[in-house]
Amino acid sequence: MSTDLRRQLEGGIETLELAHARYVLLEKALCEKHWQEAVQERWDSLGELIRQEPECEEALARLLHRAKVERWPETEPTHARVQELELLRTRLEALTRRRLCMPARSTDRLGEVLARLHQSLARTLAPPVSSEELLLHQGAFKLDTTATLMLLPLICFLPMLLVFCTGFVASGGLWLTLSQLVCSLMIPFLPFVCQMLQRHLSGRFWLTQKRLVWQPTGRDAIHIPLHAICPGGVQLRSTGSVEVRLVDGRQLRLDFIRGAKQLVALLERYGPASRPVASRAGTRPRARGMRQAQRRRGTS
Repeated sequence: MSTDLRRQLEGGIETLELAHARYVLLEKALCEKHWQEAVQERWDSLGELIRQEPECEEALARLLHRAKVERWPETEPTHARVQELELLRTRLEALTRRRLCMPARSTDRLGEVLARLHQSLARTLAPPVSSEELLLHQGAFKLDTTATLMLLPLICFLPMLLVFCTGFVASGGLWLTLSQLVCSLMIPFLPFVCQMLQRHLSGRFWLTQKRLVWQPTGRDAIHIPLHAICPGGVQLRSTGSVEVRLVDGRQLRLDFIRGAKQLVALLERYGPASRPVASRAGTRPRARGMRQAQRRRGTS
């Protein structure tokens, strides 16, 4: 598109380009199997789409009217991009209606449908923290592909292990062949099984200035005050796993989560990790002063 035409459209193209990028991300999230969690990860983007939808509709209508009046050719890049945006909006509206089980003949426009999606997920995915608390960080499930790849050598070595453990030396060749066949049939299902297992061991977390809330998949939320965490009791076990040790001896593992490094950094910043060091540094002069006072009493 020429610079003159972009300037004449008074910023409408920039609005549509930004909306197009957000439409693509939202459509991708709605197409996933666990679409609710995927949309939650793009929660801010969904809110921006809803707020800017009237402006986007106005810019799109103005652009279509100008294309019709000026009879833009099909080869005009702007015309092609506008048509692509219209198709994307139609697909997104239909996909959102299907996710919300809305009737296909509803008269709601895209902005109203997205607003219903936002309201529905706000009720379903409401965090177990009050709106008055300052939310520092939150995260949900993240697939660890490294764990899946680590299981592949075990699956390949399993036939030899079965032959050795069962002791079928005479029929080892046949047993080994059957074991290899079974294990080869297991390999295509390995990523799916690993994902289901990791999702079951994972969950969602919220961090405020006063507490950490961990909600494992399918279980009740666990509320941990930050002052109940041991000094130095927060460790990053892997890229998606955090271990938290409490002062009462309990341990808590947050496995397969997104944003684990940031969670550790915030817990070290807002947790009690640095307070005992300062308190110990402050008690040494006091203890030294008490010893000196006792010596003076003894010599006097």
